Order: sequence, then structure tokens, then C-alpha cells
Amino acid sequence: MPALAPGQTRRLSRLRFVPGVRIAVAIGLFFVPAACARPSPQRAAAAADAAYGTGAFTWLAAHDPSALVAWDVPPRLLADVAPDARVAAARDGRPCAQAAAAHAALVVLVPRGPQAAARRDAALDCGVALYRDERVLIIAPR
Repeated sequence: MPALAPGQTRRLSRLRFVPGVRIAVAIGLFFVPAACARPSPQRAAAAADAAYGTGAFTWLAAHDPSALVAWDVPPRLLADVAPDARVAAARDGRPCAQAAAAHAALVVLVPRGPQAAARRDAALDCGVALYRDERVLIIAPR
């Protein structure tokens, strides 16, 4: 058998790693999309509850509403917690009317400070409280 030149030896040793690289790439292509997927509604709800100091988002994930209007709550947060719901941000200063027209529950973040009582009263005047705590109200508009 003829002796290999130095350049050929390196080429052959590199070729030995090709199957290993192919396997590593295949594994990466399998697991990366799973890691990038949205979190489950329950996991998103638990994280939101911890961030806002409430249990409202776990309640939403458990009840799976069909439509929501977000009043000072990030709409993307509600979309993660209730992925099957139509979510809209409150606009035009009339969130109650918007929620009633859309046949949606109104999710209200109650601010801390002097505005809290006024926001809570405005939300409760809108309809029946489905969920209520110090930080978040979920209202079914009349």
C-alpha cells in the first residue's frame, strides 16, 4: 500500500468527523423548534401571576375564554395565557363598550396609587366581576 502524503492524511482524518457532524445537526434541527415554541398557557399564566402579584391569569387559562379586551394589560400576555381567545387592546377611552360590542370579557389591570379606586369602580360599573382581586379584575360586560 503506498504511503499517504501529509495533505491526504489530514483530509482523511477530517472525513471521519462528517457522520458525527451530520448527527449533531440533525439533533439540533429537531430540538431547536421545540425550544422556540410558545410556552403552555398554564406556564405563561403562572409567570404572569408571579409578575403581577395576582391569580387572574391562572383563572383565565383554566376558563379558556373566547374573546378578551385588555385594559392596561399587554395583549400579548393575554394571547399567551388564552391562546384560543381573540384578544384586543382597549382603545378610544371606552373599554367597556368595546368589550360589550365584541362579546368579550374585559381584563382590567388596576394601577397602584390614587387612580386605583376610580379604575376599579369604572370596571365594576361595566358589568359583573368574574374574577376580582387587588390587582386585576375580569369583567363580563352587561
